[in-house]
Amino acid sequence: MTKEMRVPAAEIGERARAFVQVPTGEQLQVKIVNTPFEMMRGMIGRESFDPFDGMLFMHQVSGYYVYHTRGVLIPLDIVWIDSSGQVVEVAEYVAPGTDNLGGHERSDCALEVPAGSARKYGLMRGSEVLIRCV
Repeated sequence: MTKEMRVPAAEIGERARAFVQVPTGEQLQVKIVNTPFEMMRGMIGRESFDPFDGMLFMHQVSGYYVYHTRGVLIPLDIVWIDSSGQVVEVAEYVAPGTDNLGGHERSDCALEVPAGSARKYGLMRGSEVLIRCV
């Protein structure tokens, strides 16, 4: 599966969602997170992703992005994805309050989903996803 050309984060503006086709063929509807405030807040203080299946953190440039779950109330899976749509790193069943997650591989975005979702949807290092911003 090849990643569709995505709109640069700076041009997304008010578009707040994307669809991520995962290796199992299912399509997740995710909230796009691309402003500094949204990126800082993420899942802090939230009890669920509703009405979305997850959050897609879209960075302005490729880089080595380290995440944490301080202030997060639920366990998460975090999946780092490069510009070609390839999964480059995965952290599964991350407990709230965990520091220094990921950042070992260059990525363009990170997908946060409920714990267990990475395994359920076949999201592992080397798998590919298709991201469509709407």
